[in-house]
Amino acid sequence: MVEIGKDAITAPTIVVLPRYTTEVFKRFVDLTPDNYRENGQVIGWAKETLDKINIWWRTVNKTQEGLSRFKSAFSLFGLPRLESKQVREEYGGAQHVANQVIWGIDLFLHLKKPSWEKIEEISDKVREWNDRKRSDGQVVALCEAISETSNLGLPEQEVRQKIAQHNWDELMAIFPYAKVQDETLTTQDDLETEKQELKAAIEGPLWNVDDRRKAGVDFRKYKGQIKKGEYELTLRRAFKFLYNCAKGEIPKNKSAIDILRVQEEILRGLYEEDAFDLEEEE
Repeated sequence: MVEIGKDAITAPTIVVLPRYTTEVFKRFVDLTPDNYRENGQVIGWAKETLDKINIWWRTVNKTQEGLSRFKSAFSLFGLPRLESKQVREEYGGAQHVANQVIWGIDLFLHLKKPSWEKIEEISDKVREWNDRKRSDGQVVALCEAISETSNLGLPEQEVRQKIAQHNWDELMAIFPYAKVQDETLTTQDDLETEKQELKAAIEGPLWNVDDRRKAGVDFRKYKGQIKKGEYELTLRRAFKFLYNCAKGEIPKNKSAIDILRVQEEILRGLYEEDAFDLEEEE
């Protein structure tokens, strides 16, 4: 039995996690189903399941650091109230998922008869954490970028419009590559890269007349393709929403985070519709 509180990793942002050791983790490995063992080694899907937990557990210090940085984001100087409120909620969701992983590991180690099913449950929560990690990093990058450019004294809506224009330009640049790349592309960069790009967007100018004209041409072109492909209504609405925000038509209840997130939603939605398998219209 691991003694919680004595040999444990602690942080103010998440609950206590027993310290990782190979001996402790062997209790997970020992429960691997026989049909996923070969010559004494764990293989296949079971290995992937265990690896997810193993890596998450051993790198929990980075998770703690990330959560601490996330937690500080919603109180940064210069962050608009709308974004601050939303980041606080986003942080709560991230913290909850991290806690669920830790609670799952802790419970498993205290069970008299632990099962492989419990290991699968923990792995599912780790997968949920991994799935949201880049998106959460984008939010932190955005908050820090807004705070670090607050000395410019820009109106909140102008900041949001600049983010929208940056996202639109980036999306238009990705589309041609998405048609020729075998792998699925993403708009989500690592936190530091994302932050620098967003800072540059906020510090830069709004679109000029030529930029606006080009954006309008691109919008009508891709809007026609999306309509012709009979794609999901949510995808069509998301595409129009981003374009309208780039023009400065931003609903008062929509934040820079909403604008940032919709960019990746559009790209993923197009992949799900197999849009990049089609020939581009002239």
